[in-house]
Amino acid sequence: MRNKTIHGYTLKYRLGEGGMAEVWYAENSIGKPAAVKILKEEFIKMQPVVERFENEAKVMVNLDHLNIRQVNDFGTIDGRPCIIMEYLEGSDLSTRIKQGERFSMADLQKWWNILVDTLNYTHQQGIVHRDIKPSNIFLTDKADIKLLDFGIAKIRDSITATQTGSRMGTLIYMSPEQVKDSKNLDYRSDIYSLAVTFYHLLTGVVPYNNTNSSDFEIQSKIVNEPLQLDELPQEWATFLRPYLEKEPENRPELKRFDQPGNKKTDETEKETEILTGNQKAAKPSDAKNVKRKNIGKRVIVCLLLVIVAAGAIYTVGKRDNGDDWAGVEQHLYNASDSTVQVKREETNVETTANPNDVEFYKQKLERYYKDQESNDFSYIDELFAPQVKRLYNIKTTIDRDRVKEEGIKYAQYYKIRTYEIVDIKIVESTDEHTVINLTSKYTVRRSENHAQKSGTTKEVIVFNKNNQITEMYNNNTK
Repeated sequence: MRNKTIHGYTLKYRLGEGGMAEVWYAENSIGKPAAVKILKEEFIKMQPVVERFENEAKVMVNLDHLNIRQVNDFGTIDGRPCIIMEYLEGSDLSTRIKQGERFSMADLQKWWNILVDTLNYTHQQGIVHRDIKPSNIFLTDKADIKLLDFGIAKIRDSITATQTGSRMGTLIYMSPEQVKDSKNLDYRSDIYSLAVTFYHLLTGVVPYNNTNSSDFEIQSKIVNEPLQLDELPQEWATFLRPYLEKEPENRPELKRFDQPGNKKTDETEKETEILTGNQKAAKPSDAKNVKRKNIGKRVIVCLLLVIVAAGAIYTVGKRDNGDDWAGVEQHLYNASDSTVQVKREETNVETTANPNDVEFYKQKLERYYKDQESNDFSYIDELFAPQVKRLYNIKTTIDRDRVKEEGIKYAQYYKIRTYEIVDIKIVESTDEHTVINLTSKYTVRRSENHAQKSGTTKEVIVFNKNNQITEMYNNNTK
C-alpha cells in the first residue's frame, strides 16, 4: 500500500492496525499529514462491516467540534473502503493506563468538562456514540482531548449498523438499557458510559472483572447491581452516582464538574436543548442567548489560537537558530524525545544477521543505545543517511550532523540515560527500504541529585537498501 494515493494523499507508512482496519500515515502534495483508516481485505465482502465503516465516515464528516477527530473524506483503495482523518500524535487513555500512567484530579476534572461539552454537542445533532470508553478518548501531545470512533454511533430515528438482538459497544462500559437492547436507546446511555469510563480513569481498573467473570455475569451486574464507588474520592463518588442510575429517566443531564469551593454558576448548567427521538429531553433555553454564548466562546478560542501559534512560530524559529537551549528539556524531552531515542538506537558494532531478519535491526538499535548511554556518537555517521526526514511536533528534514549535534546536546542535559527495546517488528520490506515499528522504554536523569523521568515511546523507522536510517516518525498515534 505504500506510496498509493487516495484523494490527493499519498500513503507513507502504516501506523498500526485493529480488528477491522489498519491506519496509515499519509501526506498531500504540500505536506499536510493525515491518518487514513483502511478496512481490512477480509471484511470488504461482509456488508454489515462495510456499512458500519461507512457509517463512521458519514457521522463524523458532519461533526464540527474541536474535541472530535475530524474526518475529511471517504474513498477506496484497491476496492477497500478508507476514511481520511485528522492526524493525531499522542495516545488514548486506555493505553496510558496500561502503561501505568495515573491522572491528576485537575486533569480528570478538565477532561470531564471537555467531554460533557463534546457529548452535549453530539447529542444536539441527534447522535448517540454508544461506545464511550478510555480507548476512544485520545490525549494528544498538545494536551488536547479528542473523542474517537463513531463507527457504531446511532443517528436519531435510524438503526444504522444495528440489528435487533445484536450487541453493539464494549460490555463493561455499557448502560443497562444498552445491554438489554442496543437499538432502542437514547443519549442518556452515553451519560452512563461516561460515568463508568471515569470510574476506570480514577481507579486505574475496570469496574467489572472481565477475566474471571462471564459476559452473562457482567451483564447481570450492569442491569441489576449498583456499581460500587467505594474506591473513588468522595467528591467524585458523590458527583458520578446520579449518572449511574439504572433507569435512564432517573439520570440528570450532564453538567460540568464544579471545582471544590467554587460556587455553582449558570455556566455549569446545561443550557442546550437535547433531543431524544422527537421529544425534548432537556431544559429549554433561549436560543439567542445560547448563540451569543457560543459566538463569544469561539472568539475567545480563536484569539487564544492566534497567541499560541505566534508563540510556536517564535519558539521554532529560535530552535532552528540553535540559540535557545535553555528550553532543551521541553524541546528534546517532550517534543523530540522520540527522535533522540531513535538516534540512540544504533551502535558502532557490525552485525552479520540477515537484513530481512528483525534481529538484524534489533542488534543495530540496541548497540546504538549502548553507545548513547556511554556518550559515543560516532555510529551516527554510519547509521544515518546524509539527509533524514522526520515528523514529531513539526515536520523537518535534517542532515546527519544535526542528528549528532542534537544527540550530544541532549546527552549534556540528561547526563544519566538508559534505554531498552520493548518490541520491534518489520512491517514492510522491499528491495529499496525496510520499515520498522519500534517500542522502547527510556529513563533519563540530569544528575544523581535530580528525579528521573521515564516512559515508553513508539516510533516508525525507515531504513534504505544500504541499511541507513532515512525517515523517523513518532508513532504515538491513533
